[in-house]
This record gives sequence, structure tokens and C-alpha cells, in this order.
Amino acid sequence: VLPLQLLIIDEIGCLHMDIQGADLFFQSIAKRYEKASAFASNKAFSQWNEVFAGVTIASAILDCILYHCIVVNTAIFRHFRTLLTVVLIASYRHCC
Repeated sequence: VLPLQLLIIDEIGCLHMDIQGADLFFQSIAKRYEKASAFASNKAFSQWNEVFAGVTIASAILDCILYHCIVVNTAIFRHFRTLLTVVLIASYRHCC
């Protein structure tokens, strides 16, 4: 099995996770620490404690995700999400 070069997770916040789901999500993110990943959410970072069953696990997840990252507010691009995703992937392939 080849390792993932880019992980894309979309729609964070559409479903709430119990503590076990949040823990598994954190473990997956922690394994990819400082590797190419893209995350999309309809929730502000301040609301992630509602998604991930508590402030502690949400803070740990955000700490892994936000370290050495670029945050892009794509609210104005909602209708162009497919185009935006293609541009991000193309940029990633071009620079790596």
C-alpha cells in the first residue's frame, strides 16, 4: 500500500463525533503531522468543540492541523468548490 501524498477531508462539522470517533480522527491527523493535507469545514474553529465531543480533543486536533498551515476562508467560493479543489491539488503537484 502506497502512503498518501495528500489527504483531503471535507465537510468537517456536518456530523458530530463521539469521543471514540474524535480520538480516532485525532490519531489519523497526528500520524500525518506536517504532511500535505486539506480540510474543509462549515464550522468556525471556535465551534469545533461541538463537533469533536469536547474542548480538549478539539484543541488537540486543531493544534495538529493549524501548525505550519495556511487558512483560506472559502465562503465566497462555495459555488466553485470543484474548481478550487482542482486548483489546490494542481498547485500541490506542481510544487512537490
